[in-house]
Amino acid sequence: MEAILNERAVRLKIIIRTEVRTSRILSLLLQTKCDRMIFSNTTFKSMPRWVRLLLGNLGAVAVALVVLVAIEKTSDAYNWTWEKYVVKNLKVISPKLHVPLEGRLTSKLGADLGYLIFIRNTTPTNAVIYYPTMADFTTPPPDKEKSIFNGRLHEKLIAVRFLYPRRVVVESELGVTSWSKKLTHICIVNGHNRDMLPYQTEDDFYNGALPTDSLLMTPL
Repeated sequence: MEAILNERAVRLKIIIRTEVRTSRILSLLLQTKCDRMIFSNTTFKSMPRWVRLLLGNLGAVAVALVVLVAIEKTSDAYNWTWEKYVVKNLKVISPKLHVPLEGRLTSKLGADLGYLIFIRNTTPTNAVIYYPTMADFTTPPPDKEKSIFNGRLHEKLIAVRFLYPRRVVVESELGVTSWSKKLTHICIVNGHNRDMLPYQTEDDFYNGALPTDSLLMTPL
């Protein structure tokens, strides 16, 4: 199903690009023809230069409007983009304009962004954090059938943007970089990575960030 949707998306992009290029060519041809008709007129030549430029630009705008109206009436790709995509998205977005940016992003990206925001709010700015892998995000806990995360935000660059100035360490850096030897917090997701802590945690602790030093844990 995903392959079919991707193929349709590629075809749609090709159609839109082709129609845009065609409209540009038609616009240029029509504009050139109009310019020849106008500039060949003796009366027009006798007008001040700024008047000729103004009339020429107005003519170009008129031609462009004609082309756009023609595309709107005949282009299935344009109609689909406007009616099915733009209009529907506006209906979804409009009631949420008062919602803060992070709230809107969370509604789009789901639990993954909520997790990042939680980590940022519960760790100190000088923390050195081990960040989970894609498999950690997508593999559910043993007693769950499905993970609440989709793994879209598993890349280090994304985590750094949200967690800065905190240091972020990923699996490939363990034992390699100097920061990987100075971890202050371990990100637990779906119950994974608890074995990286030097102390025991509750079996039902699935998501959060715990300090590597048990003395730094905040009592409940």
